[in-house]
Amino acid sequence: MVLTTRITRYFIELFCAAGLRRWRVPGRPPLLDKSAKSPPLGRRLLLGYSLGSLGTGVYSTVPGVLLLYYMTDFLGVASALGAIVLFFPKIWGILTDPLIGRLSDRTRGRFGRRRPWLLAGAIGVGLSFILLFRAPVSADPMVGFWYVLVLYGVSAAAYSLFAVPYIAMPAEMSEDPAERSRVMAWRMTFVMAGVMVGAGFAPILVSRFGGGHAGFGAMSLIVGAFCAAAMFATFLATRNAPSRVAAIHDASFGAELLSVWGDRLFRALMLAYLLQAVAAAIGSALLPYTVTRILNRDPAMIGTMGVATLCAGMLAMPLWHHLSVQFGKRAVFAGAAIWKAFVVMLWIFAGPGLPIWAAHLLAVGAGIGFAGLQLIPFSMVTDVIHHDARRNGRAREGVYTGVWTSCEKAGLAIGPLFAAAVLALGGYVASKNGAMTPQAPTALLAIRLGISVLPAALLLLSLAAMRRFDLVEGDVGDLGSQEGAEPQRG
Repeated sequence: MVLTTRITRYFIELFCAAGLRRWRVPGRPPLLDKSAKSPPLGRRLLLGYSLGSLGTGVYSTVPGVLLLYYMTDFLGVASALGAIVLFFPKIWGILTDPLIGRLSDRTRGRFGRRRPWLLAGAIGVGLSFILLFRAPVSADPMVGFWYVLVLYGVSAAAYSLFAVPYIAMPAEMSEDPAERSRVMAWRMTFVMAGVMVGAGFAPILVSRFGGGHAGFGAMSLIVGAFCAAAMFATFLATRNAPSRVAAIHDASFGAELLSVWGDRLFRALMLAYLLQAVAAAIGSALLPYTVTRILNRDPAMIGTMGVATLCAGMLAMPLWHHLSVQFGKRAVFAGAAIWKAFVVMLWIFAGPGLPIWAAHLLAVGAGIGFAGLQLIPFSMVTDVIHHDARRNGRAREGVYTGVWTSCEKAGLAIGPLFAAAVLALGGYVASKNGAMTPQAPTALLAIRLGISVLPAALLLLSLAAMRRFDLVEGDVGDLGSQEGAEPQRG
């Protein structure tokens, strides 16, 4: 195990060092600038802040795993209408997240700018999730459709109340880029743990409490309470976290959005992240088809491969943080993208004869790359926010993170649409009740290309966008002296 870990680390470092030194931004050594005098953040604060990611990880996973199944098999909702329910909150979030970010930037009070929103989001997520899987039993499927559509929309809005200010907080916690990367490494590790908890335990809870409406109702109560507790723990634990009081400027919401979009660095980073988010969403959507149609394996293998991916990602997170300090974030983003593109391209050779261990090894490799492509962009956003505040004298963490989370939701919405288009172009024939309808060779080829060539191409295309990101990490600077950005604790 130790030997395997060392070999993996060697190859990842090779990806980041050997052909990628030209990706390092000219200037001071990456993340080693000592002009920022922020003290290191304590482990208690890092742990307390990251607990909220357990809640966000669980919340973002359970509806994706169970909500469509609940609607189609227990409420009688047509699958097309169920897809609308799952798609609607993402579109809603794209519109509302920047507004929530702006409002949190302008919040004043004894709890600071972000923490009141954490509290409101924790309460809203808990209550709405408890109700989400408790639709009234009715002979008319449209009753269930409208109930879940409204509740899921309300729940997604409550989630944004928490998530947007929550993601903005690391930019305020430290002036040191390396320290902010450390915060993000903790956060992403807990996100992945939350995803595993949600995907693994929610279906078990439904079965444990008898299945059916009773099982889903009990599951929603337990999961909703867990998410609310994790988010509320972060509200309590961050009461002494470093934050800033920013001067309120008269710019309109539209003007601020245009200003953020006009930030060349942010636009390049956002485009690169959007492309890799679409690539990840395509892979997730096509994995079940790859397991059942290409490998001819039991659907249970989808879950074990997901666990392998997430476990590898959690273990790789400290390594990516270390490499970002050594090589710089842009170079490591490129290394992670090339690593994952190489791994997913190997799926083109998959077939019924692929051993189970080899399929799980590919999942582990993808998880390692996924960790880097999650940690590094979120860390780079905090650098862009600091650069904007230093240049313009305005602290707009909320607006930036609101636009950023909108971009993420757009990627997660576009990816499944691409996957569906791939299946349609290949002539994939839908089945009923889990029947394995024979597929044409063109459909099987489309699945292979969709899970390998298409994501790999998008990942490599993201490198072209990242070429325009030329921020020198040592120049993000100490914002304590900037106009409208006064450091405080509270």
